[in-house]
Formats: sequence, structure tokens, C-alpha cells
Amino acid sequence: MDTICPGQNTLFWKPEDIFETPCPVCDATVEFFKDDVSRKCPKCGFRFPNPRLDMGCLEWCPYADKCAAALEEGRTPGIPSSEDEVPEKPEEIKQ
Repeated sequence: MDTICPGQNTLFWKPEDIFETPCPVCDATVEFFKDDVSRKCPKCGFRFPNPRLDMGCLEWCPYADKCAAALEEGRTPGIPSSEDEVPEKPEEIKQ
């Protein structure tokens, strides 16, 4: 997929489509966008899934097969895999 998914165009987002949630490991604040599959905590480095992932467009979008493939691989739709690396869970949390 060479471009950002047309169903996830930020011009049509609502304020609640960008939100913060606490990291389940260290309780630090992590910012999510509604289409993020996962995010890495800036404090401890733990990567966790988006608690509000909204991919309802998969039901009607003609590009759904490409997005579904990216999600299955753990990537964010519309972002090449080289830019969306998923690190391992940290062994220790540094405080």
C-alpha cells in the first residue's frame, strides 16, 4: 500500500480520535491515534495494542484487503513495514 488509507483521512477525524491512555506496565501517558495498531511507551519502551482501534472501514472499503494484510502482520495500514518495527517487551523497566 503506497498511500495512507483513504478511510483514515485525518481531515475527517473528531477530537476523540486522538487520545491518551496509561501504559499497562509503568502507567506513563501514551498518545494514540484511532488507527494506530500499537504504540511504544516513551518511558519504559513497552509496546501495547490500541485499546480503541477503529477499523470499521474494513467492512466497506475497496482497499480493505491491503489494510487487513497489514494488520495481520502487526503493521499500521498505509505505513511500509520498515517504518513500523515492533520491539520486544523490555526485560526490566528503567525508572
